Amino acid sequence: MIAGCMVSPKEKAGCILQKDKLHRIKRVAVLPFYNLSDRLDAEVIVTNLFIDEIGHGHRFSVVKYGDIQEFLWQQKVQSTDTMTKDILKGLADRFSVEGVILGTINTYREWEPDKKDPAIVEISARFVDCETGQTVWFGRERKTGQDERTIFDFGEIKFCSQLARMVAKDFLTGL
Repeated sequence: MIAGCMVSPKEKAGCILQKDKLHRIKRVAVLPFYNLSDRLDAEVIVTNLFIDEIGHGHRFSVVKYGDIQEFLWQQKVQSTDTMTKDILKGLADRFSVEGVILGTINTYREWEPDKKDPAIVEISARFVDCETGQTVWFGRERKTGQDERTIFDFGEIKFCSQLARMVAKDFLTGL
């Protein structure tokens, strides 16, 4: 199953594992992304970009970021890298959500013109069914500012937030 979902770096990195379960999900919670990058506030930026992109799609309704943060604080959850079935059930009961999006920011590096290093974002995300605790969708994508570059460096993206928004759009398209 996983081997069938592998894609080349230029293709959209995503795979729907259980399409039938994905279609029944109408309300979601986006948990703060687990941050492995050097940028301290990357999880806030990426999480808010995902929430914003979900809001534009009208496919799902989404719980407010502050409400999720408060819930996680009350439950004494220190890391959103993994979620227990009890936490998923608590989210489902409190916010009437059927699904949760969680992920990891592996790289979030801003453009460094002095070193000629492009901006780079690498994010993995998954969509988890609250009822079963199963992953119904996952994706992993790496984008650099040079991916959109044309002749004479036109189109190069300089800001990680723009790259992260592109990743969020790619992930959420077709869900």
